[in-house]
Amino acid sequence: MSDAPEHEQEGDSPAVRRRAVLFVGSGLAVGALGAWVVRRSVAGGEAPEPAGSGPVRIPEATRTVTGTAEATGTSTVTIDLAKPSGGTMPLPAMSGDLLLLVAGDGTVKAVSPGNGGLRWTFESHKVITDAPVTHGDTVYVSLAARDFDDETGALVALDRDGRQKWLFRTVGWVSVPAVVQEGVAYVGTFGDSDGQFASNGRVYAIRDGRQVWQATVQGQVTAVVPAGNRLLVAANGGRRDGEEIPASVTALDRRTGRAIWNSGYFADIRSVDEIDAGILVRVEGRSGAPSTIDLLRRRDGEILWSGQFPLISEDSGLYGPDRLVLALAEELVVLDPAPGRRVWTYPFGRKAVGVKMCGDESLLVVQGEAVGMLGISPRTGEKLWQTDDADSSQRVEFAGSHLVTALRGRLEIRDQADGTVLRSETLDEDVAQLTVLGDLVVARTLERAHVRSARA
Repeated sequence: MSDAPEHEQEGDSPAVRRRAVLFVGSGLAVGALGAWVVRRSVAGGEAPEPAGSGPVRIPEATRTVTGTAEATGTSTVTIDLAKPSGGTMPLPAMSGDLLLLVAGDGTVKAVSPGNGGLRWTFESHKVITDAPVTHGDTVYVSLAARDFDDETGALVALDRDGRQKWLFRTVGWVSVPAVVQEGVAYVGTFGDSDGQFASNGRVYAIRDGRQVWQATVQGQVTAVVPAGNRLLVAANGGRRDGEEIPASVTALDRRTGRAIWNSGYFADIRSVDEIDAGILVRVEGRSGAPSTIDLLRRRDGEILWSGQFPLISEDSGLYGPDRLVLALAEELVVLDPAPGRRVWTYPFGRKAVGVKMCGDESLLVVQGEAVGMLGISPRTGEKLWQTDDADSSQRVEFAGSHLVTALRGRLEIRDQADGTVLRSETLDEDVAQLTVLGDLVVARTLERAHVRSARA
């Protein structure tokens, strides 16, 4: 362990400021790299173009309710959606009182969650890569070309009625949701003309459809995380011409795009968190090697502490400002991330399989084939309750004082206090994605979205 954490005043004070969890491939041994140059251009590069499809207006006569409480006998509304293409199923989002759903044919549907009534549809004619982001009166949608050989993307801005305000074209597919700060939208991309999966990604700062600055990073951008006056950019590498291209976390100046520091890894980055003590990075272990967790100093990216852990759950990570929860093969280990010190351990009793977790500062829910479903205090490690009616395929989300679970085609509302089922209903398909948005539960199957209240 190296020198003590340092704190910088960067305009925000919550203990856990920002988190990004990345969807990436497998990885190899961990190593350190020297810094490399991040190229940037200001007020130049790819100019935004007004091309692209605008919203498709839905006449009053063709607005349809695809499901109602009266029709189904429950409070669940069902909305038909095109089947996802290429395994992509972006999360839903809210825009005011409208629910935004992304269909597999590249459309955004804005519906009334109370009755499923369709308010407007935006047809992108491209692949929508992530959940729409609403900031003020603007909805931002990240796009990628449908043709694998077409290495272009775009960020499109819509108004609250689905009308296109502007479209900014990018080199490389836009690979992350927009981050919006002080009227500027920041996005990152995969690849360029040298090949999407082994080349240079880019970060764009865009205001009102015009480029403010552009930075080029080596690798594919998988997360852009705001951190005060900086952006933390995670990019995963690959191979090109027989050469290993490293993954990295780069700190950019948010106002200029200038590179402040870079930390490189010969493995894929799974998550990046900003906490009071610094920048917490989790790196995937390749070929059965343990995962690596580093705490980086915010000022210069120097490693404050580093550890290797044989993780068995992708949900390992921060739960609350000072609880780093790691699911190992036979136990749950909780660290205080600032010093990297072990706080408590919960033994599973036997080798666990398929462990999944969700939680907050007051409750950690752990489930798997060896444990059923456990409610654990993140502060003390005390078991609060346990049920045996869960397995590793169950999805769990928090909804106020309730838990929402989906196991294949069964949707349940449970009490957080003891895990008991308060309400249950059966859907006609297996749930592929479960999301809680305020008081709404959205259960996605391949071709439908089932929407209901999170209240029991």
